[in-house]
Amino acid sequence: MGKMLGGEEEKDPDAERKEEERQEALRQQEEERKAKYAKMEAERESLRQGIRDKVNVLLNSYSVLCVVKMFISSLMLI
Repeated sequence: MGKMLGGEEEKDPDAERKEEERQEALRQQEEERKAKYAKMEAERESLRQGIRDKVNVLLNSYSVLCVVKMFISSLMLI
């Protein structure tokens, strides 16, 4: 805390306990922060996968349409 007249520093008897509590609070906050961002990232990945699935369906549909179009074109040549 402060200095006394003799030049010695006054020690807080609870300083060690307070520091341990502060460190524990910081650890807990960090764990909560990590859990929050892990949850957010999982939600984002779920959205990304949904988009990938939709794109794949569209690409597959387009591929099928192209094959059908080529097949019909080949029938017209016959």
